[in-house]
Amino acid sequence: SVCDDGCFDFVDVEGSVQQLQIDCVAGCEAGFNWSSMPDNLSFHHVLGIGKTRKSVTGYNRHEQIGRNRCQHGGTAMMSFDLLSNFVQEKGADKLGRWSWMKVGTGTVSTRLIVAYSPIKPGSAVRKKAKGMGKRVWMQQERYYRSRGISTDPCVLFWDDLLRLIQSWRSAGDKVILMIDANECIYQGRLNERLRHPEIMMTEQFQLTNGTMAPNSHINGR
Repeated sequence: SVCDDGCFDFVDVEGSVQQLQIDCVAGCEAGFNWSSMPDNLSFHHVLGIGKTRKSVTGYNRHEQIGRNRCQHGGTAMMSFDLLSNFVQEKGADKLGRWSWMKVGTGTVSTRLIVAYSPIKPGSAVRKKAKGMGKRVWMQQERYYRSRGISTDPCVLFWDDLLRLIQSWRSAGDKVILMIDANECIYQGRLNERLRHPEIMMTEQFQLTNGTMAPNSHINGR
């Protein structure tokens, strides 16, 4: 559920973690600049109460917090109990585009990564925001523009993410990608890039259930 100010409510997630004995939670759009939160309300302390755990959060570290500590976008991941004992490394993109953990025994390693792809707002929305919009695409466009980069943040997201995954695959790591792609992953250019021989990813919902995943957008897109 989402609070009135747009920030995520973790109560329901915590209930599922405890009831289902979940090994790992990964999510997008928590809506917080975690650096602004007191320790007792940090991501690490609101889930998995009483469990051994490891956590990582990704948020836009380049901008000041907004009202009520909220910031559109972000990613986060937490592992619990036995799985947390096998976390070797963890990290996050400084724009909050993804968060990841490396888990394994030393001989075999798997990268768990959760990512959130931005959506470019319409021209009317961008014009009204006058360069100060809170949406994820606007945050990232502002960051890149301040550094003289004019490439669309959506293009940079996919280029950077797939380059990262490719580097992990080249090092011999397995990769599990959990993503809000904001576009169809079953066809088109994105599908081709994920299936590239240097990445070789297979969509697991379809593999397991024999059918494509349902549309997740509120309007069925």
